[in-house]
Amino acid sequence: MSVCAAEEATDTFDIVATMSRCHAGCLLGAVLLALQLFVPVAPAASVPTASARTSAENAARLLPEGIDWKAVVGPPPAPDSCDAVADLAVVKFEQARRSPAEIDNAWRGVALDAVTFDQALNSRLDAEVAPKLSALLRSAIAQVRAVNSVLKKEYDRLRPFDADPSITPVVPREEGRSYPSSHAMRGLLVARLLADIFPERRNDLIDFGRQVGYSRVVGGVHYPSDVEAGFRLAERASAEIVQTAAWRAAVRDASDEVAVIRAAMVPPAGERR
Repeated sequence: MSVCAAEEATDTFDIVATMSRCHAGCLLGAVLLALQLFVPVAPAASVPTASARTSAENAARLLPEGIDWKAVVGPPPAPDSCDAVADLAVVKFEQARRSPAEIDNAWRGVALDAVTFDQALNSRLDAEVAPKLSALLRSAIAQVRAVNSVLKKEYDRLRPFDADPSITPVVPREEGRSYPSSHAMRGLLVARLLADIFPERRNDLIDFGRQVGYSRVVGGVHYPSDVEAGFRLAERASAEIVQTAAWRAAVRDASDEVAVIRAAMVPPAGERR
């Protein structure tokens, strides 16, 4: 198989070998992790209540200005490059091998909000139980999503199904551009922000957030490099947010909700008595 013949690969090992020769390290991680079953997610959250306004106002300036987000995320693979070919090969491979369970899980990740993380948190998290936290997370998402939208327009990358008609998504097609993935960004952003509040659930939250991103490749609506770019944006943004006085003040303001959620957490099976 030639160096850029990933589109002819017939199994995981061919794709991985090709991407390695193309120096597409981030894509290797996408292939391996996208093969894992996506963790089932919970139903959609209820409508936020007016009591969340205080935390939402506290969170008004969570994301610092002056950050070069293009430098943080980096550009997508150049069109027709070896990396771009390998990127598309992964999407095609996932389309050929995705199971009904993976398709179902990709659908469950479409409506991405705080309540989606109930399972990873091992406790209920929605606007009824935690209106302040829900509003805080929504504010953070909105601010980082605005950055993500600017980057999408800047890079103007077609989605896989627009670039190649053989790609058939199993989740709703979205009209926006492909790079970076907003779902990947939001999944890992919320996971990392919740991990700051509930460090005892950090590993499960981060793993779950990454699975949200990779489910978009399984769904046929993003390339692996879109997902990795969304992750880079989320990692830097969350690191900046949790250091701000606005974030710390909003979390303190929601301390009663944090206590309720923590008290209701179901301990892992190995820790139950």
